Amino acid sequence: MGLGTFCRITIGRKIYAVGGSEIAARNSGIRVGRMKLLAYVISGLATGIAAVLSLGYYGAGSSGDGQGYELNAIAAAVVGGVSLVGGKGTALGAFLGAVILQMISNGLVILNIPQNYSQIVIGLVVIAAVVFDQLNAWVAQRRLLVKAASIKKEVLRASETPVSLKPKTT
Repeated sequence: MGLGTFCRITIGRKIYAVGGSEIAARNSGIRVGRMKLLAYVISGLATGIAAVLSLGYYGAGSSGDGQGYELNAIAAAVVGGVSLVGGKGTALGAFLGAVILQMISNGLVILNIPQNYSQIVIGLVVIAAVVFDQLNAWVAQRRLLVKAASIKKEVLRASETPVSLKPKTT
């Protein structure tokens, strides 16, 4: 609920724009440096709150408590449709990716597969998601090229004189 509200307010949209393309955001009048700083401050604040809640739940804490969760976080985002190149993806997609990965992890436990293989399976899922994302981008680019070629052919057929790319000099 908070994330949906954050995406609708001005600051959330500006941070999202900076994440999509810094150059476009800068050209739109957004102060990119301030938005990046604000994003890091919000992230640090959320991390601090999570650490305090974890400390309250477990009664103790150490610096290595979250170690190894980086792969899971990246995997959840990639499986949820976030492009590793940037510019694509939603928070809802990342959340659904996390749900899918947790379902896979629970399935491995139910099937009595050793926990050591969990990271291997997550890695394979990430590789499959990246390959699918790259394949999808390639297909979209090919469709665009085919469409541009067909438009060019229609223009050439419609005109009686051939279209020249060179300007006429008189």
